[in-house]
Amino acid sequence: MATNRIRREALIPVNTALVTALIIGTCFLNGTGIAAAQTVPPASVSVPPAGGTILSEDPEPYVSNKDYKLAPDDTIDITVVDHPEANASVVVAPNGTIKYQRIGQIKVSGMTTSQLEDRITKVLGGGGDVKKAYYINPQVLAYVRTRQLRTVSVLGSGTRTPGKTTLKEGWRLFDLMAAIGGVPTDRLEFYDVQLIRGGDTVRKIDLTALYAQEPDANVLLRADDIVLINALDESRTTMQVIGEVAKPGALLVPRDGSLATVLGQAQPNPRAHLSSAKIDRNGEIIPVDLSRWFKDGQVDSDVKLQPGDRLIIPENKRLYAIYGPTGKSGTQVYPDDRKLTVLSALADAGGATEGLELQDVQVIRPSQQDGVAPTVIKVDVKDMLKKGELKNDVPILPGDIIYVPAAKRSRGINSQQIFNFLGVIPVLGFLFRR
Repeated sequence: MATNRIRREALIPVNTALVTALIIGTCFLNGTGIAAAQTVPPASVSVPPAGGTILSEDPEPYVSNKDYKLAPDDTIDITVVDHPEANASVVVAPNGTIKYQRIGQIKVSGMTTSQLEDRITKVLGGGGDVKKAYYINPQVLAYVRTRQLRTVSVLGSGTRTPGKTTLKEGWRLFDLMAAIGGVPTDRLEFYDVQLIRGGDTVRKIDLTALYAQEPDANVLLRADDIVLINALDESRTTMQVIGEVAKPGALLVPRDGSLATVLGQAQPNPRAHLSSAKIDRNGEIIPVDLSRWFKDGQVDSDVKLQPGDRLIIPENKRLYAIYGPTGKSGTQVYPDDRKLTVLSALADAGGATEGLELQDVQVIRPSQQDGVAPTVIKVDVKDMLKKGELKNDVPILPGDIIYVPAAKRSRGINSQQIFNFLGVIPVLGFLFRR
């Protein structure tokens, strides 16, 4: 009998060590053990917010259950080694308390699991008084099986999906932005971002710096934080395009303030008088010559657009006319980006010369004085092309009429044709002057 008692007593330390090892092993498997470490991102440095309270130093991410502060809705497993009758699984009530059989109600909200273990160990061990002790030198382990649902709120006009998002351990602001899909556009400078903590503590966040993952901007989040993301007012991000464009209205100001970029988006139409464009900037009128855009999509102006600008593109009211069996016949818009001649006007009209009496081309130029007959300029285009004497090419002015007779007709223009053209001249003069 003495031998059996000795063997049992000898086994007690072994059994104790085995149970302890099994419990610690289970903690590791659950990812919530007393030594369950995780990677720690670089700690951010607190900076004073613009016009707000200085935030306290950011807490380190939770490296184990020992650092986690208990909160309502947490489920806690309490184990007393070698005393399974004292084991318990409890849920923290909304008032932050638990009920433990040997002690009764305990206020645990805000405690760490280490502090809870110390509290239970002290009571079960009698506080060192053997007479009051339930167990001699009890070994108490407590860990959180499930934690409260920790959330952070994302609000404001600049978020795709406002509302609450479940906050994961160690999450920083960049992790949250990735989870919610970021902001609607890539113009990060057009958003105002604030972190609100505790209702009145605010830190302004530079979104551009955050996306670059600069440590000062990548703040470690806490439960119940509010991230407020607002798009800046349109007056601080957009400009207006009005006039002869296919897509008038508000446009985001390009990062480089490029006029060519805005023209590419607004698409000036053929009646646009780009050489007379102007920018209205808070009442200041800035003339800009954008006529090159029709040639190669570029502009020669060095002016940069700013939020609130109004780019005004007027209608090109400069007209001329070409009549005859050409590809295009009738009233035409005088080009905004170049000077016209008889040859270039014929080229614009289609360029084909078959069926035309090129030696009898005539330019009818209305007089600028009322009651004075128009001037008729004869142009022998055929001879000019044959001899290559392009210096004889006649410039075309706004208001001019070019007449190209059909082949096999009598040379020159007869009285009836002159009468017909003279009837057109007042109409062109009206259009030109309006």
